Amino acid sequence: MLYQRAKGDRVSAMETRRLQLRLIPGPQDPPPTSAMYQETLRAFEAAVTAAGFDISATSVLQESVDAPGGGLTGQFVIALVTNKDLWIALGSVLVGWLTARNGRKLKVKVDGIEVEGQTAEDVRELLKSAQEIQDRNRPKVIREP
Repeated sequence: MLYQRAKGDRVSAMETRRLQLRLIPGPQDPPPTSAMYQETLRAFEAAVTAAGFDISATSVLQESVDAPGGGLTGQFVIALVTNKDLWIALGSVLVGWLTARNGRKLKVKVDGIEVEGQTAEDVRELLKSAQEIQDRNRPKVIREP
């Protein structure tokens, strides 16, 4: 059975393939466990959600009261979708995060293939490759005449 989604419909992570994403801070970023950097990660997660994607974040929990740190690690899993408008929105969020500070990078992994990018052009190429991998690996539907 085939399903077609209306523009803007949210997609469950259970229904699609996943894109693994790692945001790598630049040398000018505050320490990853600082409140300021944690806020940038939460803002990134909120922006991806607002763009219409299901996203899961990896967190670190500290068991000791006086242990420093904890919080988000910068690693996210995003459910891939077929809606091209959503891909454009995701690209905008990624470029925004990269360009906010010099030296930031991101790593994207889809179906065991991992690539790294640091510029807006890299983001376009990374997302284009992710879409091609998704399209190539999408189950084929055979329709009877």
